[in-house]
Amino acid sequence: MECFEVGQEQEDCWSVSSKGRTLYFYSSEEEARWAALMLASDMCQSGNQASVVITPPELSHFPQGDHTTQQFTGM
Repeated sequence: MECFEVGQEQEDCWSVSSKGRTLYFYSSEEEARWAALMLASDMCQSGNQASVVITPPELSHFPQGDHTTQQFTGM
């Protein structure tokens, strides 16, 4: 069975990979999902089994930037 994986590499960079090898890069999750589904569909039409796995990014994987918090002190 062929497994196509969709994962976020950077903020605006999503990849589609298979067997540990990156096949394509896309600028949005939607494009990457669509591409992975089309690849899986093509495999199924040729008589093979295929699946798509979408992995959400880990929050700690990306820098949080400069977020300042403000304390509410009342009125």
